[in-house]
Amino acid sequence: MSDARQASFSNSTSNSSTERSDSLSSLMLRSRSDAATQKHGAGPTFFRKQEYCMLRHNTDVSTQNKWSCLSSSEREITILDMKSSELEDYFNEFYQSIQREIEATQPLQQEDSIENDLNITIDTKQEASTPPIDLNSLKSLVRFVQKTLPFPLMGNSNNGEKAKQFEEKLKQLFEEEKQGVLEKNNQGIFKVPLEWFIEKKIGACRHQTLFTAYLLVTLLQKTNTTGKVYRYRSALKNTSNEKISPHSLIIYETEQDGHRYLLDPSRELVINLTTLQAEAEMKKIDQFYSPYNIRQFIQEINHTYNALASISSASKAAKLQ
Repeated sequence: MSDARQASFSNSTSNSSTERSDSLSSLMLRSRSDAATQKHGAGPTFFRKQEYCMLRHNTDVSTQNKWSCLSSSEREITILDMKSSELEDYFNEFYQSIQREIEATQPLQQEDSIENDLNITIDTKQEASTPPIDLNSLKSLVRFVQKTLPFPLMGNSNNGEKAKQFEEKLKQLFEEEKQGVLEKNNQGIFKVPLEWFIEKKIGACRHQTLFTAYLLVTLLQKTNTTGKVYRYRSALKNTSNEKISPHSLIIYETEQDGHRYLLDPSRELVINLTTLQAEAEMKKIDQFYSPYNIRQFIQEINHTYNALASISSASKAAKLQ
């Protein structure tokens, strides 16, 4: 793990109480995955007679082509086929839109920025470097996802009842789908391919992040770039009433400079977590996620993936002995 990553925001602001909070948050994350396993089993999901492995938070999406994304609730099982011809069409549309940017990648300026449609700018104050996939391409990617697969509940802090209605609408659409398009498991839970949500232009953050993962992994492969892509799934805590809201996003770790990026298509937001330290930057990010505690969420992310990187480094060192 790079020195730059060790200097991430969570490490620079950690204390004993924060570390306890991080440990509890990571435990919650693991228990959510374990709960999904308990409900559906640890084995693969079969869809159209093909096998799909369970995607967990510590699994690099690029390592396999067929993933099943399970929940501990009655929600659908989302099927991600990295070789889907329908998804490939969407990637080609995206790639054509940024091809000129990729071909003309320039070193990041001393002060690049992170923007979204709220016109809030976050200065990242990065040192000039040339990341494999430049920041503008990452921002274009999350914007493409939000445009192609809209998330109707984004930014709604009082979305409990609306979220319930949204899930009921999804189930109704599943039931109305013609025979053979979708499947059910032995518990009656629908198995739905990701491209179905894109075609219907209806989805939640869990679907947007899978679409983001697909596009990013395919972009890395297209440009012969090495990096790791993770789907991170946990919960945001409301700072006013302590209620939690499940949330999903993508973590992208570059091989070239060891930087860690957060990609949240629901807010059309890209953040370089490795260089994120200044309080002014955090206050701007707070505005994107208000009334939820994004700072704790980011600390949880860094705690989880710092630990994963340490385990990976220790494993490599042991093999060399």
